[in-house]
Amino acid sequence: DKAVEYLISELKNYPEDTIVLFFGDHLPQIEEEFYMRTRRSRFDTLEEQKIRYTVPFFIWANYDIQPKQIELTSLNYLSRYLLEAAGIDLPPYYAFLKEAEKHIPAINMYGYQSLAKGAFIPLDEAEGDEAKWLNDYYILQYNALFDESPNEELFGQYVEE
Repeated sequence: DKAVEYLISELKNYPEDTIVLFFGDHLPQIEEEFYMRTRRSRFDTLEEQKIRYTVPFFIWANYDIQPKQIELTSLNYLSRYLLEAAGIDLPPYYAFLKEAEKHIPAINMYGYQSLAKGAFIPLDEAEGDEAKWLNDYYILQYNALFDESPNEELFGQYVEE
């Protein structure tokens, strides 16, 4: 906390516009015995894994940005929030993420928040529209990571004109 406070105090008067995203991607890796003593759990269940990967985040800038309260999201969407806070037009991949978040508000390697079922469920239990969005997301992730020529047809339909 003190290091973040120091960094922000230094950046407040920085001459160039500066925006920073602060987050953690999971609880710290601590011996399981610690969790057993403090929580009486090893994070064995899907709901406990959701808790393990729930962390706070914030976006800070040394200039005025629109404040926004985000109740539920996941790591994969944070870069989109950063681009929007900075006033940068979303590239096609991030435009897709913005639309995907409306259907799949949070996801991690263990599961996703299902709007249809009102719960955090395993990825392989997705059905209907949610299964379609997850499948499209997997295709786009693969394309973005491994394809030397990104398939704009996959992304392009989500870009706001």
